[in-house]
Amino acid sequence: MSSPTSSSLPSGIQWQLDPQTRRWFYIDSRTRQRVYHPQPQHQALNAPRSAPAPPREVPPFEYRPPRKTLDQDYKVRVHPRKFFKIGKVFLTLHTEPRGSNSTLNTKNHDIYTVALGEQAFSKIRRFIVVREGRDSCSALAISTHSGNGASRRNASEHGIVHTTGTRPPPTMRQEDGLLPSPIRIDPLNEDDRLDATSRMDYGKLYNIEHNVKVKPYGVVNNQSMQTLIKQWTQVFFGRAATPAATAFRSPNPQTLQALKFSPSQIRQVLNILSRRGADPRQVITSVARASAEEALELFQGREAAA
Repeated sequence: MSSPTSSSLPSGIQWQLDPQTRRWFYIDSRTRQRVYHPQPQHQALNAPRSAPAPPREVPPFEYRPPRKTLDQDYKVRVHPRKFFKIGKVFLTLHTEPRGSNSTLNTKNHDIYTVALGEQAFSKIRRFIVVREGRDSCSALAISTHSGNGASRRNASEHGIVHTTGTRPPPTMRQEDGLLPSPIRIDPLNEDDRLDATSRMDYGKLYNIEHNVKVKPYGVVNNQSMQTLIKQWTQVFFGRAATPAATAFRSPNPQTLQALKFSPSQIRQVLNILSRRGADPRQVITSVARASAEEALELFQGREAAA
């Protein structure tokens, strides 16, 4: 039984004979599935009946190494609690689910199929640490939104982040209502500048585990550090009707450390709040208006006047 001509097949692909059905086939290099040669009608009618072929075994998943991998600067940090400090800026490969009505701007090559046929976004992103932790940290993401900046509907929770020295880039037309104070970053490599449309969403907090590979990018400039914490607390903890605000019923030491309180200041503020039964949001409001030292003085003044 002669094989069909191979002139129409890609180079390196050959016809094979199925001993069960006596039909010719080849293996598709992309799908790893059998593709059978079409059988002429007269042969199909005259072909002897045979027992049904056994169920075809699905070939095992074939691992294909990725075309691109992380460079050697991406590492799991040996001393993560020294690395993930407030104001630290780093890069990491970040993956999150793709919702059915997602508004996240991304390119098609950033979308991947994961378990159970669902899709996810996966790409290198920059983050700024705003809260430290023992095994993980909380961070805000930097994004250009495909060069479009922030949209009108959520501009009030976004702010400019830049590496352009003392003069930040101008806002875009649709960005009325951005947070007032830009955040300056000092990159490790002066040639590695942020895009002029880089923005930070203060309302969306990401949890970054300490055991993931990260690459250092730089740090928040000292003159912008207090502004970073101030604007974050204003947005993230200042929503009276949101779960984030209602869940923040009693500031814990970790939260106050993230707001730059010293250990002695943490003890004093917690003692004042426990005696007076003050609304914890007053702490956030005070820190948003002033530095940690001024906020402590404000509470001490209220205690003395009571």
